[in-house]
Amino acid sequence: MVRASAAEVRKKLAQYYQESGHESHVHIELLSGSYVAEFHFAPPRQVALAAPARQRQVRVAGTVVAAVLILAFTLTSRSWRRSDLDRLWDPVLKAPGPVLVCVGLQAAYNLLSAEAQDAIQGVVPPSGAPAPHREIREDDLILLRDRYMALDDAVCLVRLTSLLEDYRKPYRIRAERPTSFADLRDARSC
Repeated sequence: MVRASAAEVRKKLAQYYQESGHESHVHIELLSGSYVAEFHFAPPRQVALAAPARQRQVRVAGTVVAAVLILAFTLTSRSWRRSDLDRLWDPVLKAPGPVLVCVGLQAAYNLLSAEAQDAIQGVVPPSGAPAPHREIREDDLILLRDRYMALDDAVCLVRLTSLLEDYRKPYRIRAERPTSFADLRDARSC
């Protein structure tokens, strides 16, 4: 499509310069195999045009320059430069509805009492004599599920959601445990 558009611009330029009265104007060339316009200016002493002819020349040159700029924009736009990565994400990005992003969360153990947590973290200074160190028993711990995310998972989540934002694709983020079968059925999931 781009080559056909460039060929059409070349053809229109050739037709314009073949008409009489355009010999001394600025010549714009779009060489075959290239999409960069070349401008060739006539010497100043040869240009002696009447005002209406000059206005027509400026309009035509402006139209040609606009066509070349549109062609250049088309070539540089993202839709013309499709990569393998773009093709990989097409089924997700073109699917109707938001994308469901499920994130795995890490299980972690924490001390059961707030006082014990504060003492270990040094938030509360020990009063009086230093407290003897004792082993942490299983009864002192509580299992926390669905609260912490691994750093690598967080980095991946940021990159994935920024990609979806770039394509203006809506998305929802859910932890893996509260995600239901209905959520998976109703949305594209990653």
